[in-house]
Amino acid sequence: MAQTLVFLFYNPLSPEDPEKYGLKAMESMGARCQFWVLLPLMSQHRPLEPGPEWVLDWADLDHRFAALEPEALFVDFFGGLSAWVGPMERVYRRMKAFGFRYVIPNLAPLPIAVPLVSSGLERGRFSRRLAKLKGLNKKRFKDLWTSRLVLLLKRATQIYPKPVQVFSLDNETLDQYCYRNQFPKELVVPIHSMDYDRFLAYRNSTPKAHPQKVCVFLDQAFTHHPDLKQILGQDPAKGAEAYLKKMNRLFGEIESKTGLKVVIAAHPRSQYDKLGNPFEERELVKGSTLEWVDRSQMVVAHWSTSVGLAALFGKPLLIAWVAGSHPLTRTLAHKLNTSLIDLERPEELDHFNLEQFPFRATDYTSYIRHYLKSEQAPAEQSCWQIMGPQLLKL
Repeated sequence: MAQTLVFLFYNPLSPEDPEKYGLKAMESMGARCQFWVLLPLMSQHRPLEPGPEWVLDWADLDHRFAALEPEALFVDFFGGLSAWVGPMERVYRRMKAFGFRYVIPNLAPLPIAVPLVSSGLERGRFSRRLAKLKGLNKKRFKDLWTSRLVLLLKRATQIYPKPVQVFSLDNETLDQYCYRNQFPKELVVPIHSMDYDRFLAYRNSTPKAHPQKVCVFLDQAFTHHPDLKQILGQDPAKGAEAYLKKMNRLFGEIESKTGLKVVIAAHPRSQYDKLGNPFEERELVKGSTLEWVDRSQMVVAHWSTSVGLAALFGKPLLIAWVAGSHPLTRTLAHKLNTSLIDLERPEELDHFNLEQFPFRATDYTSYIRHYLKSEQAPAEQSCWQIMGPQLLKL
């Protein structure tokens, strides 16, 4: 009998995601794949026309568990290596109650700022934790203590399942997960990231592009991305006018000082075809980000896994900070060994040396090793070529 794999996701998938997240790859290897979207369990969001993948409530979750054969294996893109917050822990509790197994593939790692806490007393540890609590809203405060309680329960009880396998690059996210969950790091299977998979497939099928006088902006649909509302509770339209004014000023400065044409690589979940082009009629492209990064001379981005494409292609990367940016954006720029410009401080743009930026030397060696391409995994194999045969044996 073919192995049944159930992929767990927080959010609904875009048309490109079944390929990115391995459903198509595993089906090509003979697995029977399905995916569940768990967003309704985490929030009040309900789709107007839910597809069969939407898990609408806890009774629906239990019904789905009961209908599966006992040998089914869950592929966890829901909680992954992160701490479980809110009702997330209940999903795994129910999984354990039904006797199912799961694996964690960590395919899109990004830097985190929290260092691994060593054993013993650490100077200033209490004061730093106290400072971290300041400014937490009610939801985040509740999530923080829920995650701490879950960690205690994981260590003291058997109510949660342990992953039968973890696939990951070697970075601080993995270190933190292994420490907190007492998972032996030597049992982790090294893999590459999904962005390296995309890069590898592109490199093996496309002649190297000739550089063009182009700067690519890796758009995040900052003004209308649905995740901002569904997950973070933020209104993506709030501040849109101010955001676009700052970004368009940056793009204008780049064009005037470098002679490069700024092209907007639209986020896969963007809706500019419906909302219109807010980037002063600059060219918008969608579904061809790799091609444009390859032929570019400079890349601009915020906080996104897609910054890895700039690193893999060796392009000078400028990280733009704006109000509402992810709090770890500065950490990302530091790990990439690249420049960050704070657009909330107009004087920074006035004095930033954009003229020479497209010619600056890059060194992404450390970032590639820890977040994109594992030195312990076969360089010419995709993550699903590495993971697939192992999943079919579990």
